[in-house]
Amino acid sequence: MTSTTDTLAVMDRHWHALVGADVPTLLADYAEDAVLISSATGVLKGRKAIGDVLTLFVSAIIPAASTTFSLDLTHADGALGYIVWKAESTSHRIAFSSDTFVVIDGLITMQTSAGSVESK
Repeated sequence: MTSTTDTLAVMDRHWHALVGADVPTLLADYAEDAVLISSATGVLKGRKAIGDVLTLFVSAIIPAASTTFSLDLTHADGALGYIVWKAESTSHRIAFSSDTFVVIDGLITMQTSAGSVESK
């Protein structure tokens, strides 16, 4: 059984990888057969599909060099984690985004993501 501490550690590493546009670390957080359901992309199955979208997201929407981030809320209970955050780059504004994670054996097995991304 995954502890709350373990889930928070994965979420913390994942957040810092997102802020740093560190795609290899982001991908290493996912189980090979992970599922991500997003308001922007629908259902993504597997690390490869998730990686393709994350690579585009961090390079085109929120590149580390030109983006400020704010992590506004973090909750976890056992294997379940939740964050609320926002970001602004030179080209886009994410006024609100929330992600829910299920972490098993130190890896994200399921994630949901919803947010408001606006072009400037």
